[in-house]
Amino acid sequence: MKMVFRKTESELQKFIGGINNLEEALLIAKINGLWFDPENMKGGSYRKELNGYSLYLMKWEKCPETKESFKVFIDSKGHVTKENNGIYFRSGECYSH
Repeated sequence: MKMVFRKTESELQKFIGGINNLEEALLIAKINGLWFDPENMKGGSYRKELNGYSLYLMKWEKCPETKESFKVFIDSKGHVTKENNGIYFRSGECYSH
């Protein structure tokens, strides 16, 4: 059995293919620098749509710790559109973990 490594984001997205579930949509979001915030709906909510997923996700920075909200649509082909909704959390501290 031969292992194949995906070296670029576009190769990984091509490997995943169509978006059939929330997990695949979140993986595509992660490839695009966004993630799910389980503590706040502004960065952690989703709705299944006819042709993909609508999500509110976050972009996280660790110094100072900042969470920025994005409204994201990932269609069934893996195409991503996003709209910045602004910062919803800033601690003034640096995350060190």
